[in-house]
Amino acid sequence: MQDLRIKRERLARDVRVDDPIAWLGQLLGKVCNFEESLQVVEAFDEPRALVCVSMSGVEKIIFAPTSPVSIHRMMSKKRSRISQYVDRNPLFALPRNVSIHKISVLNGGILFDLELPLV
Repeated sequence: MQDLRIKRERLARDVRVDDPIAWLGQLLGKVCNFEESLQVVEAFDEPRALVCVSMSGVEKIIFAPTSPVSIHRMMSKKRSRISQYVDRNPLFALPRNVSIHKISVLNGGILFDLELPLV
């Protein structure tokens, strides 16, 4: 445990992210075995979300700093038909069978919590 702490402290001094989209792509590769580059489509403020597509245009990926429990709550909340058109945020209209992955230091890398704010 002490060795990991020392290694992390040494690496933390030089943390930087030159290309945030490439960093997100690498993170997706670690967590989901996703091998394609990403392209940003749209960003939303409330709730925060970043919508990306794969370069082939087949896969749609949404990054959000929201817990999976909160996302499931948003998906199951009843909304009026009009609000569906006003609130274009993709987190409100996710299909029920969507795959949600929680990313942390455990699966995103030893410096994930330090790199994420830079992205």
